[in-house]
Amino acid sequence: MISVPPPTVFGLIVALQRELWPFLRRVHGKSRGSGLSAAWTFQLGPWPGVAVVSGMGAQRAENAAQTLIKLHSPRLLISLGYGGAVNPGLAAGTVVLGQEYWYYDPEGQILKPVDLDLPRQPVSELVTGLQTAGLPAAAGVLISTPRIISKHQEAEPLRSLENPVLDLETTAVAAVAQAYGIPFLGLRAITDTGDEEIPDLVIALTQTAGEPGWRAIWHLVITKPGYWFDLVRLGHRSRVASRHLALALTTLLPCLGPGLEALPPYGSAGADQ
Repeated sequence: MISVPPPTVFGLIVALQRELWPFLRRVHGKSRGSGLSAAWTFQLGPWPGVAVVSGMGAQRAENAAQTLIKLHSPRLLISLGYGGAVNPGLAAGTVVLGQEYWYYDPEGQILKPVDLDLPRQPVSELVTGLQTAGLPAAAGVLISTPRIISKHQEAEPLRSLENPVLDLETTAVAAVAQAYGIPFLGLRAITDTGDEEIPDLVIALTQTAGEPGWRAIWHLVITKPGYWFDLVRLGHRSRVASRHLALALTTLLPCLGPGLEALPPYGSAGADQ
């Protein structure tokens, strides 16, 4: 008798492996070979999941989301990773859960929301659960841009939103989830606060193909010694953010699982359309 694997409940997408490693260690994630270049399966309680590294940028995130859905038909799609606060008030390491999702292109003067199916629990309840677990957490608006922008020069239209946080990938993944009718959740851990610009080192690294390795980082630091400070600060901030993302996931997923496991496999229907 052929055993049928249980349906995938959670589909996670990150841009960088370092955003995911602490979580994978917690849940003993297993690397898998498939149409996804970097993917791991995991089990959290009775709920199976798949985690995928897409690489930086909207197009890579969209491609990874499409492939993840077609291969695994998750009941919930989650985009997570590092983010930059626009306004002062959110400390480094704070985990921000999306209560709204927007796309912003300062060059085209485009600012538009994305309508989505959200998890059954209100975001405010999920935030309370994270705070009870000892995490700094808040609800906010996750905003994706086509490139890293200057907060000082280009982010003024965003400042009236509640706890706006910038990244490059969330909206692309959210749009795929919307197209397939899959519930979606975005969460970002703050690595640069509202008083800080994204370090020049990060901007330079986004020009590399795929996930930047130590050779690329070392080359940039050697050629521009001023990047040393950025590297030290970024290393510390990213380690804290990754640990907080891991704790957030191990807290949130058991809360979300019971309401998702009985849902139909949205992705398998959408993939044929």
